[in-house]
Amino acid sequence: MDDVNIAFQYLLQLTPLLDKADQRCNCDCLGMLLQECNKLGLLSDSNTTCLTSKREFSPRLKTAENANIQPNPGLILRAEPTVTNILKTVDADHSKSPEGLLGVLGHMLSGKSLDLLLAAAAATGKLKSFARKFIKLNEFPKHISGEGSKSASVRALLFDISFLMLCHVVQTYGSEVILSDPSPSGETPFFETWLQTCMPEEGKTLNPDHPCFRPEPGKVESLVTLLNNSSEMKLV
Repeated sequence: MDDVNIAFQYLLQLTPLLDKADQRCNCDCLGMLLQECNKLGLLSDSNTTCLTSKREFSPRLKTAENANIQPNPGLILRAEPTVTNILKTVDADHSKSPEGLLGVLGHMLSGKSLDLLLAAAAATGKLKSFARKFIKLNEFPKHISGEGSKSASVRALLFDISFLMLCHVVQTYGSEVILSDPSPSGETPFFETWLQTCMPEEGKTLNPDHPCFRPEPGKVESLVTLLNNSSEMKLV
């Protein structure tokens, strides 16, 4: 505990660094770090109070650099319980009422909620679990029984939304989040196959001769016709 206290004493001497961190994150980074160390028993209450009082703040300036900053650490910490609840919700049996999952996904996609939840999952070591759950969710539409209009619509939405969310995870945190651990079922999920074959990444070369890049002309024409005849989407 004394070593941690001494380390923070040295850190307090780096005022420009602390100011820069606060400016980028738009919060008191050191104060939040001290609070977390106190919760974990790494710092006593008295040391935490003493260190907090020694922090010398410079006036914060609003700059273009932090105008569109990612969610600050305070919001991320408050989002941690939500991550746990979402993981539990996705694990539940939704085979009889998959519509409930759409409500969960809709909540996650509002505003910057998804980035906030992903940051919270990454900060707590749950990002891989988070991604794995949504791969499972992406596979779930395969098992929805019935082909009524409502069932088909729910299935399509679940697949599309979970697919786009997984793409965002890969773009933000890299494909290793998905590919570093084998699928528990032993079968390679569709998204993993698509990710390795079709999704461009820095330093990754795609095979232009792969069948997925050579679609059948008839199917392409059918898709274009379907989109042009749709009341919700038309190709310009």
